[in-house]
Amino acid sequence: MTPIDQDLLRQVCGSQPPPMPEPGLRLCLELAADEATAPQFLVDSLADVPSLNRRFLVLAGAFLPEMSPVPSTRAALDLLTAGQTADLLWVLALSDAMQAPQTRSSDRLWKHSLLTAATVRQVRQHLAKPPRGSAWVAGMAHDIGHLLMPGPATGQGIDWHAEHDRLADQNPGPLPTRNHCLIGGSLLSLWNAPPPLVDTARFHHQPATADAKSRAVVALVRLADLIAEHVDAENLREELALEQSSAWKIVDDWCGLKSQSAEQLIADVLIPASVLAERWAGLLAK
Repeated sequence: MTPIDQDLLRQVCGSQPPPMPEPGLRLCLELAADEATAPQFLVDSLADVPSLNRRFLVLAGAFLPEMSPVPSTRAALDLLTAGQTADLLWVLALSDAMQAPQTRSSDRLWKHSLLTAATVRQVRQHLAKPPRGSAWVAGMAHDIGHLLMPGPATGQGIDWHAEHDRLADQNPGPLPTRNHCLIGGSLLSLWNAPPPLVDTARFHHQPATADAKSRAVVALVRLADLIAEHVDAENLREELALEQSSAWKIVDDWCGLKSQSAEQLIADVLIPASVLAERWAGLLAK
């Protein structure tokens, strides 16, 4: 984590420490990221936090339908790859953080993030060469910076994304302390999140500026984000010009979009993504 990231979080959080995953979950995230970790060590660490273990098994069951309900943590870890295990743990960490404030704003953020992640998974099926990496988890993480940007609008019941849109309209380069991209990237860096998650949070509004290694994932998340934003919008001000976005061009150039048009893509992905997001919301609700 750079000094700039640390200073930004101090400015945003003031006297309060930045939100962090619970200690038991943090340990499991660290173990899952270490290729040398013996599976039994992770099993034991999950068992030390029964509520975490239970939710991990429920979420694993959604990805292992042939074993739903999953009989044990060890059975789940034997079937999941190391990457899939880490993905599920990161989704739990992100979901918990967004649900912790228990405000209308954070609830909208959580549901938007779930819809974006689900849309990523659906759009991925329409790509000739899907990018490597856990793009759907990055979709869950992309707007995490809004957690630290309550501002006066939240107390007035104004939608979190409407506030961001106004700031963007008034100032294309908002101050760092009002820039959810910089804040989100800094927070995920503090959490030692995988680089694609940090890059997606930081660059999803400008995917062309992301590092080449993560650019396709960032652009894919932004494409899904635009669709989810359009669905979430309380007042549609204009038509969704998806094909004019830089994210569409990057995804098409790097991954090959099979859909002939944005209208066709949205028609193909929107309903299954919405159903999937609702299912995840039921599984992850605390």
